[in-house]
Amino acid sequence: NILLTISVGKLYHWIRGQSMLKLYVLIAIVEIFDRLLCSFGQDAMDSLYWNTTRRPRHIGIIISTIVVLVYVLIHSIFIFVHIATLNVAMNSADSALLTLLISGNFAEIKSTVFKKYTKQTLFKITTSDICERFKLVLFLSVILLLNLIQSFDEKSRQKMLSDFGNTMAVVTISEIIADWVKHSFITKFNFIKSGVYYDYALIIAGDVTGFGHEGLNLDHTHAVVKRVGLAQVPLLCVLARYIREALRYSVLYSDISSTTIGLILGGLFVCLLVVKVFLGVLLTRAAGRMLDPYTTTSSHSSVTPTNTAPVVVKVGGPSSNSSAVTAVAVRNVGGTVKALSVTDNVSKSGRDDGCFSGVKQKYN
Repeated sequence: NILLTISVGKLYHWIRGQSMLKLYVLIAIVEIFDRLLCSFGQDAMDSLYWNTTRRPRHIGIIISTIVVLVYVLIHSIFIFVHIATLNVAMNSADSALLTLLISGNFAEIKSTVFKKYTKQTLFKITTSDICERFKLVLFLSVILLLNLIQSFDEKSRQKMLSDFGNTMAVVTISEIIADWVKHSFITKFNFIKSGVYYDYALIIAGDVTGFGHEGLNLDHTHAVVKRVGLAQVPLLCVLARYIREALRYSVLYSDISSTTIGLILGGLFVCLLVVKVFLGVLLTRAAGRMLDPYTTTSSHSSVTPTNTAPVVVKVGGPSSNSSAVTAVAVRNVGGTVKALSVTDNVSKSGRDDGCFSGVKQKYN
């Protein structure tokens, strides 16, 4: 309801009327707080989930609910402003703001490549980049929808699509190039082999399939979201707000009745739901095929190198408070057995007792 009180048009023109220096500071503030709130939101959601499942009658559930609601409100406002700023950049005639947004990607290279990183911290950067690309595609799709609805005739709509497509390509390609350069120099300066990204893919594949999450009070479908740090609820709130704005313009500037628009939205929702289910099945099968050559599970076992197919052994011992889930992938590399252990300290309640402790390489 609070987002409904914010006018998209007024916010758009307020951002467009600011000086470049103010916009630079605004963009920096939005990006920093977005990352901080993503991290805080995961803890807030975990706390609410733990209180709901473990002590539903305790006063802690009320406190956790209030904290989550305040977090969702604040994070939604920052995302709302972020989309409005990106909308101004996409529709700006002089492309000065767009240049400012693109330069921020390359400024990130300067702030990251000259620091010391381990495989654990590199994994955090990788997951953060995954979220950034997903949110960039989502934001651009919302802006495209809003601009299409606001186009009055076919000629202006075609011109808008052409300009928007060119600008979208520039933004997306600059994001990809900046990430490639950043990861290339991070791995070079920290002597990290590129094969570590395949190990990261195995970790996420284990989250998708639920491997290594046995006995934990955490649904494996949420494990990927928790791993990459994606804030789902604020994104959903902002997306609903912008779709409502697009519907308002479609009713004002088109001859389509409200009933027809409702049917179109219902059909679009069903199509998106089918795509989501199909994509989920496809990702699960792909993750399963990725893990198939490596997976053999046992509750308490030691790694015994062989010259046959590689295996992944689950090693874990429950304790009173938490259980360490360790996936050890053993691969035969040129006659030398290479063991990759991935440890994730997760308590039995599904809450993190520590951060991801990384990929450790051992050569036997």
